[in-house]
Amino acid sequence: TLTWTDADRLAGELVERIRREHGRIDLPLWPIPRGGVFVAALLAPRGLTLVGEPHEAALAIDDIIDSGATAARVERDHGLRTLALLDRHAIPAEEYAWVVFPWEAATGGYAADAEAVVTRMIELVGDDAARDGLRDTPRRVVSGWRDQFAGYGAGATAIDALLARSLPGKGMADPAAPLIAIAGIPFHATCERHLQPFPGLIDVVYAPAGPALDEDAVAHVVDALSRRLTLRERLAREIAEALCRAPAVAAAGARVTAMHHCMLVRGEPAESATLASSAVAADPARVRDGQLEALRTAVACALERRWYVCATSQGDGRIGTQADGRSILAANSRGASSGMSPIPHPIPYQGSKRRLAAFILSLIPDQTKTLVEPFARSAAVTLAAAAGRSDIRFMLSDSLAPLSELWRLIVDAPDTVSEEYKRMWMEQIPDPASYYLNIRRYFNRTGDPVSLLYLLVRCVKNSVRFNDHGEFNQSPDHRRKGMHPDRLKKNVFLASKILSGRTHIRAADYKDVLSGIPHEGSVVYMDPPYQGVSSGRDSRYYQQLDRAKFIESLEALNAWDIDYIISFDGTRGETEIGEPLPKYLGLTRILINTGVSSQETLLGRRTDTIESVYVSPRLADIECSTAETTYSLQPNLFGVQADPVLAGSTTSP
Repeated sequence: TLTWTDADRLAGELVERIRREHGRIDLPLWPIPRGGVFVAALLAPRGLTLVGEPHEAALAIDDIIDSGATAARVERDHGLRTLALLDRHAIPAEEYAWVVFPWEAATGGYAADAEAVVTRMIELVGDDAARDGLRDTPRRVVSGWRDQFAGYGAGATAIDALLARSLPGKGMADPAAPLIAIAGIPFHATCERHLQPFPGLIDVVYAPAGPALDEDAVAHVVDALSRRLTLRERLAREIAEALCRAPAVAAAGARVTAMHHCMLVRGEPAESATLASSAVAADPARVRDGQLEALRTAVACALERRWYVCATSQGDGRIGTQADGRSILAANSRGASSGMSPIPHPIPYQGSKRRLAAFILSLIPDQTKTLVEPFARSAAVTLAAAAGRSDIRFMLSDSLAPLSELWRLIVDAPDTVSEEYKRMWMEQIPDPASYYLNIRRYFNRTGDPVSLLYLLVRCVKNSVRFNDHGEFNQSPDHRRKGMHPDRLKKNVFLASKILSGRTHIRAADYKDVLSGIPHEGSVVYMDPPYQGVSSGRDSRYYQQLDRAKFIESLEALNAWDIDYIISFDGTRGETEIGEPLPKYLGLTRILINTGVSSQETLLGRRTDTIESVYVSPRLADIECSTAETTYSLQPNLFGVQADPVLAGSTTSP
């Protein structure tokens, strides 16, 4: 904010500039409304000649030349050059800040001017800025701009200072490591062409030349560069170049994946409005042999949603190295980054793979024709694939016949499912506990599929339990009445929409299903019961898993060259959940840290759950097909429940 003394000093400098450039100061000057009028008041005592019409003037004067649009218009319309107290184009970018002149401060300053602009915008689109709902909107919009465009307050010096931070003793990079990856950094930017937001995720890969960068500092840099008016391509380039300026970085690459609202408001579908750009920058003096080539390959593979093998840094629990110096960086899946349709979840089910769906989809090849899920349950992976890809057919099955029939009704008769569930939900209100027990008895007697849906929605932790006689025996959750009928209806109808016409549903044992699938173009995803919870009293699942027979089925799939992915065993703290699959099957085992489970939270414990995903030999036909790596999951912005982020590693299996 300038004072009147500052403004008077600038006016004196402007007079000297006119004298220097024109040899005299008695030129007729036309003040551009409205800022130029205040400048005229400062110049008049100094003996300058002021005129009221542009055709009488030799020069135009204004308080500031900012974007240059006003000066260009005056020159076009009146043939006058504009001089101003301040010319933004003559000030180094690092030194420039928003200027408030004393005459602006007296009338409310920047905020008042900006609010007036928003008011005019509201009137321009045809609404009444004075009505109740809009009266305070200009103030709220201008206040929001301070956060939306906070990046303008961070210049290159501040960004470089952030990147100078490292993690002494924890974040030292492995001297032999070619690359370090930080994936899934959320950002929010505004398109400079349409002033529409484009939020998304940024993946960063860099070649270290010293200590590993502080991941929080990198996230702050992303935030500073994105909270501006910018373009996706420029943002990728600026992030790569900013990282490359850090002394500890030899080369850097950034991939920006964003959903462009400027395209959405024009009616483009979400999948078309989600685009990605990448950029790479390098310091020739610091980059080592092979680093730049590896970096370009990593960024290119990330854009193509493929696997890439690279080394990582040690130490902070989020980034680690293999025993052999290698680790797997998983690119975002198609679903995680493409702005897919919303993913419905009509059947809640403990153990559902909703949070892993994005990661699992990243393993499924683009040329897949049929996705088979023989342990259906909530069908989380099938639903995620159906929401993101229109080129796949699905085979969905479960040995629990009422569950398979429920899926058939959801796909073929969503109105029947919705109305019947609504009837049950409304009828339970007077006495939910007794009603639940009546429905449980009815289901155990008849196998009614919608009754099963009601029980799954209402039971404790959505956790299925059957007794030794095959009867559903889980208790109701007395704290809640279950999913509201309106919400369930939306999920059911959306599931029907994305699955209808391309899904074959049957009630069958998994062995029968596997023996009848097409060998060409099929991928099988299996989420069988964990061994530790699928036997004994109160077994969780309707049919128990015979480990030996399951392994025989995997051997058959290998012999038939059918690709498959399995969620099978894992750990919870120090507790092993099940026995790993045998090595002779040639599977790649990936460990995924899914965080603290809902069950652990209810028990008051903070123990992380590690789940194993096994990938069949052909799907894992990459350089480190026997590597074992741990990933962690974090939310993303596109409706998918999780996104893979490199988190650390274990020893080789």
